[in-house]
Amino acid sequence: MLFPTAKLLITGIFVVLGGGFNFGFQVSIINPMGKPLQQFLAQSLESRYDIKFSELSIRLFWSFVAGIFFIGAIIGATVIPAVINRIGSRWSFVIIAFLMIIAIFFSPLSQYTNIAELFILSRLFVGICVGMYTTVQGVFLTEISPVCFRGLMGTLTGLSTNIGALLASMIGMPQIFGTKNLWPYGYFMEMIPCLMLICYAIFILHESPLYFLKHMNENAAKESIQFYNNWKNDRQIDEEMERLKIQQKNNNEKKSVKNIINWMKFCNDRLLFLLIYYNL
Repeated sequence: MLFPTAKLLITGIFVVLGGGFNFGFQVSIINPMGKPLQQFLAQSLESRYDIKFSELSIRLFWSFVAGIFFIGAIIGATVIPAVINRIGSRWSFVIIAFLMIIAIFFSPLSQYTNIAELFILSRLFVGICVGMYTTVQGVFLTEISPVCFRGLMGTLTGLSTNIGALLASMIGMPQIFGTKNLWPYGYFMEMIPCLMLICYAIFILHESPLYFLKHMNENAAKESIQFYNNWKNDRQIDEEMERLKIQQKNNNEKKSVKNIINWMKFCNDRLLFLLIYYNL
């Protein structure tokens, strides 16, 4: 095959809506909306706690609010492997996207209730969800893609990140939603891709064949291979099954993620490199 099948490509596009897109969106939206968001946080805390922010203190506090997203992402990327092994990628997508919608909703809710802490919690929990989702996303796209298309499918993450960043930069401008009263609507826009992903994952998405092999379900694994690759030839499916069995055997011989956390290797991961880079 010269090109991936339509099902594989469409699945990849929907899958990155809940990870790379949200990462780019969250990183970028606080820049054009920085002034109204800082004003809201300062006003909320000053009115409720009878304190006064200096220009320096609000800048330091804003840096903390912006950076807590990346702390959450590291936490999420650390805890998710055990969840993937237990429930699989498909339902991980659904659960994480649902939690992300709730976490995103905390941001506009903070303005309507005048509780700045909800915005801070939103940044933290969205970061956790993004860290979890991007990890599942990378594993899933690798497992459903033939070797010759893994590079192409991997580029969808970067593409969705850039699209999310571009969209956030646009809607965060003062001419659109970047004002004192309209900034919550920018976060409502972020929920739309998550809803699209949930619908696709529930009604169309197939679990990866490698997950089925781990749970001794070869028939379901073959159906998954056929769904994503549209192969009619049994020989091609059997060859892919053998390759996946070898991959599974090699994975089982490695040390469990639960038993070792190599932080130097962990920090070299491309996702975390991006998180640290954007934070700086």
